[in-house]
Amino acid sequence: MIRLFDFHEKEKSQYNLPSISRMMYYIVIVGSGGTGGYAVQRITKIMSAFSNVNSFLLIADPDSIEDKNLLRQPFISSDIGLKKADVLSKRYGSTYGLKIGSYTNSYIESVESLEKLFTLTDYRHEYNQHIQKVLIGAVDNVRP
Repeated sequence: MIRLFDFHEKEKSQYNLPSISRMMYYIVIVGSGGTGGYAVQRITKIMSAFSNVNSFLLIADPDSIEDKNLLRQPFISSDIGLKKADVLSKRYGSTYGLKIGSYTNSYIESVESLEKLFTLTDYRHEYNQHIQKVLIGAVDNVRP
């Protein structure tokens, strides 16, 4: 078992993990409403603080911003009618200078469409770099 809170560079060899410089984190967050929108805020702040770590964030949500979203989600009135994922990716990508993409074509309703999210970027990683996939589920309801 890897102990995340006391993991040190000297112990890395026993787990056969690549160094942080040889890793790229590909983060996909599904849902960008009340939970996901605020998660995007925090994740991008962390990505900015650890700018020496290669990372890419993709926000997946086809929903548009409505007036009712303004009280409990991180949007403003001029965002109404726009896609939530597009607004957040542009807002936080430009604020922090990060690589952030958005997927707004459809809801994620299968394993195949979920796996496809990890291929939707033109971001190129370095040769022999380990890609660590991270999935964050932040949907607020389940479509029937």
